[in-house]
Amino acid sequence: MTLLDPKLINELQQDMNLDRLAKTGLFQKLAIDPDDEPIKNELKLHRAVLDRALVDSFSEFKTVRREIKNWLSLANPDFIDACDRAQLHPKAVFQIFSAIREVLTGDLAKFRKFGKKKDKG
Repeated sequence: MTLLDPKLINELQQDMNLDRLAKTGLFQKLAIDPDDEPIKNELKLHRAVLDRALVDSFSEFKTVRREIKNWLSLANPDFIDACDRAQLHPKAVFQIFSAIREVLTGDLAKFRKFGKKKDKG
């Protein structure tokens, strides 16, 4: 069982690229109370940090991928704080990162270009 919607998995497998993923804002799409505009804008900002980290986890630069991997830890207080500010459970965010990585780079992935790039730096 996966945490991701089957429609999203299909979209990721069929035609996803990093530019689209960055513009789509996966974490920003998660439910936010529409009645509280200031909090809504603040949550979007903090969720954008998580979306950027997701995109950066596929960077062509080895050092950037390593930094994201080190940051993305349930033992890292900075990661926990980022999730808290985004009002998302850190374990769920971690599982979403893992699920997306599996969809894009796993055995069934149609786009092998993810994780197969030549490293720069």
